[in-house]
Amino acid sequence: MGDMSEGTHHDLLAEPLIGLRAADGVVRGHSLPGVLAALSGDDIFGDFPALQAHQQHPWYALLVQLAAIALHRAGADGPPTEASTWAEHLRALTDGRREPWCLVVDDPRQPAFLQAPAPDLAQFKSDLSHPDELDILVTSKNHDVKALRIGDPRPEHWLYALVALQTMQGYPGRGYYGIARMNGGSGNRPAVGHQPSLGWAARFRRDVAGLRAAREPLIDTYGYRDDGLALVWDRAWDRASSLSLSDLDPFFVEVCQAIRLAHRDGAIAARKTTQEAPRVDAKAQSGRVGDPWTPIDIAAEKSLTLSAAGFTYGKIVDLLVTGAYEMGPLGGRLEGDADGSWFSAWALVRGQGKTEGMHRRRIPIPPAVRGLLTRPDARARLITAAKKRVDAAGEMRKRILGPALGRLRGADGDSKSQVIAQFAGQRLARFESRVDDAFFPALWADAEDAFDETPWRARLVKIAEGVLREALDAAPLPAARRYRAIAAAEGRFYGGARKFCPSAFAKADADPDDEEVAADG
Repeated sequence: MGDMSEGTHHDLLAEPLIGLRAADGVVRGHSLPGVLAALSGDDIFGDFPALQAHQQHPWYALLVQLAAIALHRAGADGPPTEASTWAEHLRALTDGRREPWCLVVDDPRQPAFLQAPAPDLAQFKSDLSHPDELDILVTSKNHDVKALRIGDPRPEHWLYALVALQTMQGYPGRGYYGIARMNGGSGNRPAVGHQPSLGWAARFRRDVAGLRAAREPLIDTYGYRDDGLALVWDRAWDRASSLSLSDLDPFFVEVCQAIRLAHRDGAIAARKTTQEAPRVDAKAQSGRVGDPWTPIDIAAEKSLTLSAAGFTYGKIVDLLVTGAYEMGPLGGRLEGDADGSWFSAWALVRGQGKTEGMHRRRIPIPPAVRGLLTRPDARARLITAAKKRVDAAGEMRKRILGPALGRLRGADGDSKSQVIAQFAGQRLARFESRVDDAFFPALWADAEDAFDETPWRARLVKIAEGVLREALDAAPLPAARRYRAIAAAEGRFYGGARKFCPSAFAKADADPDDEEVAADG
């Protein structure tokens, strides 16, 4: 539990509270400086076993921001590989004070990790005995993710929940405010951009260097201060006043709610209270505050807020190819990036009183495609091809497959049948899912053929035909009308599909004995 005699407990700079699975598969405890040292070295380790999926980006972002702040303030050329050096750099950010790095500090007038000083602790009424209650997931209904999932919470579980809450929260209800790095209280803080590998270490080193290189542009663009407040929790907060961007370091780590952890009956518990104003006043920015990973919608002049649909192929085309979004400082290609990489997209989507899913997508970018993305003439061809393929998929869904499935609605004697309508909607969603799986591999492969659109249209016919066949086999139709419905659906589909891509039927039309185009299951 840590030394309780001094009034500070669970010191992240000194105690091995954070479990880290190394390359040999063994989980060892590390301090926060130890974690940064491991990420800065050449060893590739696995993961943080206690870290939940939705907490991965908040934790990663915190590590990158803390590292960039500490290295800049220390005037260091690069990240050290010794935990002792990291401890010196981090402790210097708080003038040697221990309290801001401890999870629990008995004196509420002192800061604790991601917890601002609270001289009026009597107003903190809510008692939370489990880290899941502090977390940002809405889990009360026990549907997708169960509430109170951790049987015996340790300090690191509280750490990860606290990080997720203070750096990712939106508007949870009256009297509470969300983070500045978000377009409104119902928005999200997505993480989008290129990364050199799927591991933590190489990406960490790349992003720390890239963020440090972006420091001056961030100051010039958003009005940050080079000597601004970096650790927002290290300043007292009356919960009625707000900080402006001009008060802050460009890499600032924020806190958005008034929270204090304490010991109760030998275990950690949390207390929180409401506030009258957001901790950082950035409402007018609509999320445009220079977050390292958040894209900006150029036309709408606001940061990306992902919908419940997630990172569809159409959304990825807009993010990666067309230039409809301006990438964050770490989202684009950085100096020193290898030719091959991954395009990664992550977001936790919140709805009205619920969580609408954690969406994550990783797309390999071959070296040849990276070249297309960096040459203006080649990129223009890629943009044209990608848009045409998105439009072709939409045409197949809306004008051919959708109307064909729609012929089933009247087949049960009730033109308003919600059962059939729902059934058709599920099949269209299946079509979209299969197109999504095929879209980028086909686009990259066709880059060598000058983006001939015909093979993609033929592929869409196969995918749609496969979905239609499955639908006709499973449709809940009365026996008396079944064959008439199937004939109507097939007639509507093949009539449209032959116009959509004549070459997909050329062989069958030339030789009636040949089998028709095989369905893509």
